[in-house]
Amino acid sequence: MCVLLIDDDDIFRVIFKKIFISNDICDDVNSVNNGQEAFNKLKLKDNKGEYWPEAIFVDINMPIMNGWEFLDLYKSHFLDRHPSCKIWIVTSSISPEDHAKGREYSFLKGFIQKPFNQGDITMFKAVISNN
Repeated sequence: MCVLLIDDDDIFRVIFKKIFISNDICDDVNSVNNGQEAFNKLKLKDNKGEYWPEAIFVDINMPIMNGWEFLDLYKSHFLDRHPSCKIWIVTSSISPEDHAKGREYSFLKGFIQKPFNQGDITMFKAVISNN
């Protein structure tokens, strides 16, 4: 089982990978620095028919392409072909506007605040393993 993390914070990417692997949530965590890298990686996987991640975790505020821009591209290019992929926003933002905007994406599984707590980790494990 594999997940994709889209986040420009190097330290968070390391912590995320350790948490997910040590809690047996997944076998592999791929990560990229921004939405553009993620889109390019997924486009290549889609074109080659390669294995698709079970879940994608995307930060909102990133350089080059932010999380909202990535979600718009994901919706128009991949959502119909990969409807079982579970997508969460992971962010340190506490902005009510961000939370409201997140509700506009009906395919999102949720909006998770950084840092994760044990309840979040338990929920990820349950939801991701129910593919």
